[in-house]
Amino acid sequence: MVSQGAEVRKAAFLVENGFSEADFVDAAAAVEKEGWHVRVISTGGQSIRGWSGSDWGAVYAVSGGLRDVCAGEYSLLVVPGGRRSIDKLGICRETRGAIAGFLVSRRPAVFYNDAVSLLLDGTGIVKAKNLSAPAILAPVILEEGATWSEAPVSASGDLLTVCAEKPSFSKEIRTFLNKMSVHETIKGPELPVRGASRDKAA
Repeated sequence: MVSQGAEVRKAAFLVENGFSEADFVDAAAAVEKEGWHVRVISTGGQSIRGWSGSDWGAVYAVSGGLRDVCAGEYSLLVVPGGRRSIDKLGICRETRGAIAGFLVSRRPAVFYNDAVSLLLDGTGIVKAKNLSAPAILAPVILEEGATWSEAPVSASGDLLTVCAEKPSFSKEIRTFLNKMSVHETIKGPELPVRGASRDKAA
């Protein structure tokens, strides 16, 4: 039960059809162990389906649409990998605005594998950060003024990046969250995406 006056801690999982179910489960396990509420955010539709290994995985209910997300409503952003999901998110004009809203407001963010590509937009938002990511992204990461790391996980300020085919980093994620002091409710100005209304589904 949430004590009177306390805010429910919510984590926004930004995904599209074909997201890596392994990445999602890895992060969700860590977040839920800390008592957080996982909210699935997508560009549209009431449900999406993950990708597990070499085939489609489970179906997940969508908590809210990307257009309606306010960064101020969430204390954490998680973006699982999965080429199908990342390709779809990459062509959605609201995606980069939503991501920037979280990072500019200094809320912790976790990016898995090829999801790191969504950070490489030429704005310098990852400048001087260490990023664990697929080797194919290394040249672009360097162009952005960041450092590419071969380590499976890298924590750099309020950003945690994970690069592993079979992620199992619940402990590292929980340590990261504790270091970022996200056990305390993070308060700040709401940063709506394109002036959209608050997310009623979350």
